[in-house]
Amino acid sequence: LSPLGKVMERLAILEEEKNAADARLEEEFRLRADNEERFYREKRRVLEEASAEIAAATYNFDTDTAKDDKKVAVNATISKDSKV
Repeated sequence: LSPLGKVMERLAILEEEKNAADARLEEEFRLRADNEERFYREKRRVLEEASAEIAAATYNFDTDTAKDDKKVAVNATISKDSKV
C-alpha cells in the first residue's frame, strides 16, 4: 500500500475501534439506567410498605387508645352511678 493508503487504513481501524467502544459505552449506560430504575422501584416499594405499616400501627394505637378512653369513661360513669 502507498503511504496514503496505510494512513487511510489506520484511520478506518481507529474509527472501527471508536465505534466498538461507543457501542460498549451505550450498552453500559443502558444497563446502568436499568439498574437505577430497578433500585428506585425497590426503594419506593420498601418505603410504601414502611409507610403502610406505620399508618396501620398508628391507626391501631389510636383505636386502642380510644377504646381505653371509652373504658375509663364507662368505668368512671359506673363508679359515679354506684356511689349515688
